[in-house]
Amino acid sequence: MKIIIPYLILSALIFGIYWLIKKIVKRFRKTRESADLEKNFKQVARKARMKRIFLPVYLTLTALVVVFGIVMQINSAQMEKLYFKTYDLAVDFVDIQAPNVGYNSAYINDYGVFTSNLHLDTYKNIDGYHVTWKPLDFPFGTLSMYMSHENYDMYASPQITSNGYYTQKDNQKIATFFQTKVNFKSKDYYGLQPTHEASTFKNQPNELAEIAVTFKEPLTYAQIQALVPKNLLINWYWIGLSDSKNLDAAYNLDYFGLNSDSKTFDNGNANQPTGKLSASSYKTFVKDVNNWPTEQTSSTGEFNPLKDARKQIKKYPTLASAKFSGVILTGQTKNFGTLDDEPWVFATNVGLTTPIVPYVKPLK
Repeated sequence: MKIIIPYLILSALIFGIYWLIKKIVKRFRKTRESADLEKNFKQVARKARMKRIFLPVYLTLTALVVVFGIVMQINSAQMEKLYFKTYDLAVDFVDIQAPNVGYNSAYINDYGVFTSNLHLDTYKNIDGYHVTWKPLDFPFGTLSMYMSHENYDMYASPQITSNGYYTQKDNQKIATFFQTKVNFKSKDYYGLQPTHEASTFKNQPNELAEIAVTFKEPLTYAQIQALVPKNLLINWYWIGLSDSKNLDAAYNLDYFGLNSDSKTFDNGNANQPTGKLSASSYKTFVKDVNNWPTEQTSSTGEFNPLKDARKQIKKYPTLASAKFSGVILTGQTKNFGTLDDEPWVFATNVGLTTPIVPYVKPLK
């Protein structure tokens, strides 16, 4: 009996401890499961919140990328169209508004996504010699549909001296025409006085020169061919002005006219002027003047050279009816000696000159 009682007490104690431990473990498991459940809930909630935030962002970015790609593709196609349009415009400009100017290369020298620039390396033909002239730039782009006239103006902001106009950057002399009916003694006239520079070549042998010759009265093509000495080359024909008394016109150097027809000569000189004009080349000139964009020509005061040129070609629609107010002649300086003495010459103004070299034969 004494042995049984302690055993029962010990058994009860062990059972109590076991029950207590079991209860504690059960409560711990329950607490842990509750914590895990709360953790899982938070994770699920966090994932749901992330989806709500990032899914719209992802969809928006994807849409932006797609839209950007479409816009860039459209812009690229538009830039390509503008390039060809600008190239055609540049060629037309040289053909109708660049006295005795040609170009030997045309290329893009400023690439951009929305804007670019077409660059022309130009020259003047001096009796068969190609003499470097100021380059021409024709910017274009989807953000600026029209070019600034100042970018490709042949004589933008020229410098003036007592004997002529000079280009701003390279200081090259500009062969200048004159309006015969302008009152050059007027107090309102501040431009260049008529010059007679052909006679100054007497002491300047072994050179080639370019000279703008202004006629006293407009001449027909046939008259010009008969009057110009055969040892001089006619490079360019000036259609003159309809409003010939306008002082604003006297300051304007945006001459309209056309280069003489060209061909390849026997000595290998390609694309050289012949001094002649064909009916088809004059017809093309008339078409190009009529198609030239009005916004691409700047006015001087109340005078607009494009509007005036259109009046001229309306009056003279064909080469047979056309009259010209001047020409640009090139040739050896010794052949210009008596030009100022001719009764049909109002003024002569020198442009570029270049020395004769033994390995290149002049055309005249």
